[in-house]
Amino acid sequence: PARPACGLVEAAGMAVFKLLLAAMLEGALPLNLYVACAPLWATVVVSSVGRLSTPPLAVWPGTRVSLRRRLPALVSWAYLLLARGVQPLFIALRVEGATRWRWQAVLSVAYGLALSEFASAATLAMCAPLVHASSPRVLRRQAARLMLLTSAQLFAISVCCFLFLEFLTTRLEDSNSDMTALHVVSPLLALALVLMLVHPAVVHTSHRFQAVVAMAFGGAIGSLFLDVDATGGGPGGVAGGDVAVLSARHPTYALKDGVRYVPVDAEQLGPDVAEALGKPPPGAAGGAAGAAGAAADE
Repeated sequence: PARPACGLVEAAGMAVFKLLLAAMLEGALPLNLYVACAPLWATVVVSSVGRLSTPPLAVWPGTRVSLRRRLPALVSWAYLLLARGVQPLFIALRVEGATRWRWQAVLSVAYGLALSEFASAATLAMCAPLVHASSPRVLRRQAARLMLLTSAQLFAISVCCFLFLEFLTTRLEDSNSDMTALHVVSPLLALALVLMLVHPAVVHTSHRFQAVVAMAFGGAIGSLFLDVDATGGGPGGVAGGDVAVLSARHPTYALKDGVRYVPVDAEQLGPDVAEALGKPPPGAAGGAAGAAGAAADE
């Protein structure tokens, strides 16, 4: 619940900022840009506290949360801080006359974020063939398709944002430029059209991928996932707290947590442990696995 609440706080801050900015530009309120940006900065601080204090998905209650598992949340927080904290501050300093930086330097944070999106898109595109080659047969097609579609979406965002920043800085640096406002925002209009076409495909493919994962590793099979790193490279017993067990009712946690997992059959756990964990009989597990694999292939 903390993450959706943080999103609501950020949305509220952005809405108040837009209202104050519109009032300032229309002359309805005697404000400067610092005051208009104040709600934005305040909600960024509140949201940052909420995001950083929320632990990531845990494999097992009481599991120690390492820096590696906190890294996605830290990267997300860094994007939030740069985009809604630092970049508006640079713009306010330039508009209010506190600095005489060139507009390329003022918008350097936005340039950096566009570059990071481009790097993420390139990484996904290059890793898609590797994922296709190394994934289980029932997952490889949907996984590679999802990675390529997401990469295409990120490419479009990064390229269009970079062109918009280039057009905007050119117009701001040269007041005599014949570049019109429509010319400046044309990359954003093109981006909106691309996202209308690509983003629904990304969402649809993501849902199909999650459905395939649930069919392949869902409760019908009754598989568990054991932390390979904690067992020295292979599944072992479940004694003590050295082995993390993930419920098959939430199979996508194995993909999101950044930890390598392998499916474990009831025979590997032993009859007592399997019964305690609610495992089905070995024969039933094998039959369900075959049925789920055939359905996933179809």
